[in-house]
Amino acid sequence: MTDYVAQLTREYTTLAIVGSSARGTATQYSDIDLIIVGVEEEHWIHLDHGKYYSVSIVTKNKMEACFQSYDDLSANLIGLQTMDILRDDEGYLNSMKLRAKAYEWREGWTNERTKDFNASLLSWGEEVLKSLNGLMKGHSGTMLAGIFGLTYGLFNMIKLKEGLLLASENDLYETVVEKINHPYFTFLARKAFGIDAHTLEERTKAGLHLMAYMVNQWQPIMNEEVYDWYKKLLKDYEYDVDYTVI
Repeated sequence: MTDYVAQLTREYTTLAIVGSSARGTATQYSDIDLIIVGVEEEHWIHLDHGKYYSVSIVTKNKMEACFQSYDDLSANLIGLQTMDILRDDEGYLNSMKLRAKAYEWREGWTNERTKDFNASLLSWGEEVLKSLNGLMKGHSGTMLAGIFGLTYGLFNMIKLKEGLLLASENDLYETVVEKINHPYFTFLARKAFGIDAHTLEERTKAGLHLMAYMVNQWQPIMNEEVYDWYKKLLKDYEYDVDYTVI
């Protein structure tokens, strides 16, 4: 325990380390994430002897919210399951950790995910428009704005649709690629995220192909009007069996 963590443990009665430091996957470049249960939410950053601390005070209502919506559940369940409790005078954090470990998927989550998914898909349509506009004008700034939706936005929609739980936001890419498990998807994803692509234009085109591919997969659960809009918008980015368009 570092001096700063020891100081917090003396000052607060309910706190824990979360994230990579709690899971045992931290490296020398990892920050140290701590949560403190209190009456008012607050967040601060602290540097101490070269260590980067991210400290959040959360309310019990905020903690409870982790079990009330799919989005919160996806982002926080594994964190609750693996948190390293430093001080817990009332036993609150231990009860939350046990609750997270015993959690069972609630009936109705699937319908809620589908509803949220359609709303999310429509909202990310703006980034598709930016990407197409950027390609047409050859405008780098517009393509950069759009590519975020074609990568992280799209992968978050897949996370929502598939009910994926992440140990960390850093696990999003690998978790989604592993879940989809299709060579064409992986090929496009590596280019769209810039792993294999050499130009911004190449990344943007790959992202549009990626979106078109997933829209086709999602047709059965998509709102009909939204599906037709996407199909018309992405008609030039349909499945390329020979992978030659990118």
